[in-house]
Amino acid sequence: MKIFFAFAFITINLTSFSQKTDSANCNCSYSYSIRYPKKAQDNKIGGTVIVEFDRDTTWSLSNPKIIKGLGYGCDEEAMRVANQMINNLRKCAAKCPGQKCKNGKIEQPFNFLYTEEK
Repeated sequence: MKIFFAFAFITINLTSFSQKTDSANCNCSYSYSIRYPKKAQDNKIGGTVIVEFDRDTTWSLSNPKIIKGLGYGCDEEAMRVANQMINNLRKCAAKCPGQKCKNGKIEQPFNFLYTEEK
């Protein structure tokens, strides 16, 4: 029996990396479903894809790029979820006006775990 796992636990907390400008505590959490690519399953590929984003002071993410990839469809799946992450973070930032952070880059790991049970 084969078991395939692909997961990412992404919690967006606008106060964790921010410099508070008011007393509001804005927490936004989103979860995503990552599909384990068939090509990776067939080739018994597992590991972590790391995506890097640019972040501005209003928590907008942009320019996602793979800085560590696996291939076999895992990179494309990680980018699909990264783009969802960008869109959801825009919604989260709109709920929490006044929250600021420093410009910079952030990295998000996406784990693709292959296990085989007998």
